Amino acid sequence: MLDKVVENFKSIEDKGFKVLRGIETGMKTYHWVPIDEVSTFSGLPLEEVRYRLDRLDKFELIEGKKIGNKRFKLNFNGYDALALNVFANRDSIDSIGGEVGFGKEAEVRKAKWKGNEVIVKFHREGKVSFRKIKKERDYLGDRKHFSSMLIAKLAAKREYEVLDELSSDVRVPEPFDWNRHSIVMENIEGDELANVTLNEEDANFIFDILVDEIKKTYSLGFIHGDMSEFNILISENQVKIIDWSQSVNLDHPNSQSFLKRDVENLCSYFNRKYQLGINIKDCLEKIRS
Repeated sequence: MLDKVVENFKSIEDKGFKVLRGIETGMKTYHWVPIDEVSTFSGLPLEEVRYRLDRLDKFELIEGKKIGNKRFKLNFNGYDALALNVFANRDSIDSIGGEVGFGKEAEVRKAKWKGNEVIVKFHREGKVSFRKIKKERDYLGDRKHFSSMLIAKLAAKREYEVLDELSSDVRVPEPFDWNRHSIVMENIEGDELANVTLNEEDANFIFDILVDEIKKTYSLGFIHGDMSEFNILISENQVKIIDWSQSVNLDHPNSQSFLKRDVENLCSYFNRKYQLGINIKDCLEKIRS
């Protein structure tokens, strides 16, 4: 998805970004934004807007529909372009590179910043089940209506804020910047725990580390909410817990059931793969103590 954005990024130009931001502003009121409103919100003359819309459509950053007059809305490509433009203007990244991972809920890319390798995570939560998201994620609050881009933005905001709170004390990636649905963060080298085979001694060692990290997270007022062998990265010299967009505060009404699910997932995985004989109740008591 991002390849098209990266390919055409420099060709969008400042006025193109003004039109994208104008459509974004209009989408707070309209599902499909009338062209005259795009002109109003972007501060550009109608003829200039028409020219820019044609280019943005060619770059696959927007979608158009005939409802009386022509109307437009952003797609995720356009949203990606807006976030990348902010990161570039803030000097949060110097260049964007290849894909690290792609799933239903995020696309992750390598990037360069002052000669260092970082990653940019583009959230895509709004493309999956709204019902599931509304049930399990409290960042939607009491909203009755929400777009896929708003969901992705709120997920990124939640993850950034939690990482910012935890990164000095817990083994999580350090976040550097956030805009819209995207986060610039520390690059973590390693393999998913699911793809690593450990000896019994190392398995016990890694498990103890993870329980300690969950306990520290709990003491700081958070629960991961989606803990599994796929959200833990292992290398020779570090362990990191990733993917914090589903995390909840301890005052969430379902926080204890989410904690129990996290611990059950972790214990069951280590018991199943390494026959460690871990007692789930004992782990929960240790974390809560």
